[in-house]
Amino acid sequence: MAKKHAKLISRIEIGRTYEERPMYVLKVGKQSYQKKAIFMDCGIHAREWISPAFCQWFVKEAVTTYGIDKDMTLLLDNINFYVLPVFNIDGYVWTWTKDRMWRKNRSNNSNSDCIGTDLNRNFKASWG
Repeated sequence: MAKKHAKLISRIEIGRTYEERPMYVLKVGKQSYQKKAIFMDCGIHAREWISPAFCQWFVKEAVTTYGIDKDMTLLLDNINFYVLPVFNIDGYVWTWTKDRMWRKNRSNNSNSDCIGTDLNRNFKASWG
């Protein structure tokens, strides 16, 4: 998508997962002046497959309707959407290959036999 729609999408590597998979954010919007931004993280829980599917659909819908749909054109002209298509990549892959109901990431926890962290429950209270 990023290559096909280079005027509207840029891909930014933001780091690597515990299992060394690259993590990419897609910046979706008309390349222009500094704009307001919306961040969308998708797939924080490994087993919730609809979230990454929705975010992939959203990116495709946004760029293919740009210039056709006036509302989408207005949005992409004035806002940058930063979309992390799969937040929990290691856990997501695990649900496709080993355990469909796995929820957490795949990191080791020191002094424990328990694998993984529930990323959605890993923020301090009142963080926002």
